[in-house]
Amino acid sequence: MKTIFKYSWIAVLICFLGAPAHAQDSTEQFVPHVMVGASLTYIWDPSFPTWQEYTFHTDLHYALTRRWSIGINALRLWSGDSISGINRYWITGVDGQYNFVNDPDFRFFGEGGIYYGNYCTCGQGIPYLNRGNFYWALGGGISARIKRNLYFELGFHSYNIMSRTPEFKYNYTQYILGLEYRLGRPRHSK
Repeated sequence: MKTIFKYSWIAVLICFLGAPAHAQDSTEQFVPHVMVGASLTYIWDPSFPTWQEYTFHTDLHYALTRRWSIGINALRLWSGDSISGINRYWITGVDGQYNFVNDPDFRFFGEGGIYYGNYCTCGQGIPYLNRGNFYWALGGGISARIKRNLYFELGFHSYNIMSRTPEFKYNYTQYILGLEYRLGRPRHSK
């Protein structure tokens, strides 16, 4: 357990220390800003009993530079089948994002983070409740401007359980189709 905390702090420090090295790409003034995002996704398996999953994903990111941002994410999951019913789960954590494009109206980013939750994608059956799971996650996506501060976001995340589990474990994958709102307007934007 101490090892997991040690490595999660190292990941956060790398995000903070690495950000100034990639700080400014030109002489234009950059203003740090906050990005708030939300999405609702749905996955199902039509076999009997019909299994389905809803995921409400919210995130809050702070743009340190044009390229680097850090943030927190919270996932609320409703998962189950038509026989046993729907159960509720959660996953939450911190991440760092790197934007590969220097355009205020479009972002193409990769991200990595450390998460904690109770959703266990374990064993041969459907996922179940298992408290105290730590996950490492990788993902990426695009964000394109719709209106002044409103953006459409399309992305993908893969959460991998680091904790010991009683059964075989596999990663939890999630697609993102949502909206992102930027609080304030970066000065270098159009």
